[in-house]
Amino acid sequence: GIFIDNYLTGLGKQYKNEELLYEGEFNRDKWNGQGKEYREGVLLYEGEFKDNKRDGQGKEYYYEDGKINYEGEFKNGRKNGCGKEYYEDGKINYEGEFVDDMRNGQGIEYDRTNHKLYEGKFKNNLREYQFPVPSDMTIVNTGQSSDMTIVNTFQFSSPPSDMIVDTVQFSNIITIGRQYDEKGKLIYEGEFKDNKK
Repeated sequence: GIFIDNYLTGLGKQYKNEELLYEGEFNRDKWNGQGKEYREGVLLYEGEFKDNKRDGQGKEYYYEDGKINYEGEFKNGRKNGCGKEYYEDGKINYEGEFVDDMRNGQGIEYDRTNHKLYEGKFKNNLREYQFPVPSDMTIVNTGQSSDMTIVNTFQFSSPPSDMIVDTVQFSNIITIGRQYDEKGKLIYEGEFKDNKK
């Protein structure tokens, strides 16, 4: 690159301890424009930069083998906007919206054989299932199990307020769950259809 007013501008390379960190466009000593980011000589990212951060369209690679990990939009150094994530073997894992490196918004998730696992909304990397909550119950806790099914704990709003129903949601209509009395004794386990046993 060239120096203008003592600032590196144009195409150039930046090293740290003799290791290449970045090659591409500079503006006033900062990574601005198209470039490539490296760690220990391994390409981690190629695409657009703004003020030393990933910003715009780009591709991120797995450090271990250099295969693509993500391609899409970045903002302020993080995945923000639309993009695609990939498994280590190069097959697509997820395509959709991101906010601050997390799946947020509309998206589609795939298994390793490219079959669609889920299509819909995501919030903070979790699938956001839509289903009616019984009018006499409130959600106490929401989580996600290891097999990626949604888990909700409901509590009755009206007496008996200490009765808990712990459910695993499989569809908008049928849930599989357990109902306990106020002493924590299991009183029912099985299907709930239209929010009824």
